[in-house]
Amino acid sequence: MTERSFIDVENGSVPADAKFTPRAEKARLQKLYETARADQQANYPDLYVSSKDVSKQVEDAKAETAKVQGELTAKIEALVKKLEVKVGERVEGVVDDMLKK
Repeated sequence: MTERSFIDVENGSVPADAKFTPRAEKARLQKLYETARADQQANYPDLYVSSKDVSKQVEDAKAETAKVQGELTAKIEALVKKLEVKVGERVEGVVDDMLKK
């Protein structure tokens, strides 16, 4: 319906039954655009996220990553110490010797 009401810019023709003014046409098209955008935001809210929310999520993810990385590093160090006590030498040396065999 709206496609047929556009003017032909190349020819400059206006529909015979319409009183065309560029400002009125711009306002009408702007209203159609805003209505379509509001409809899309209502139907697909996941597509529209504010940048503040995204930055907060990124900061939270970085903090969580650092926390998990610290926990894993501590667990690895504890396991290495247990292995060193059982083997009696550095774990890296034992692994290297095993690989050479």
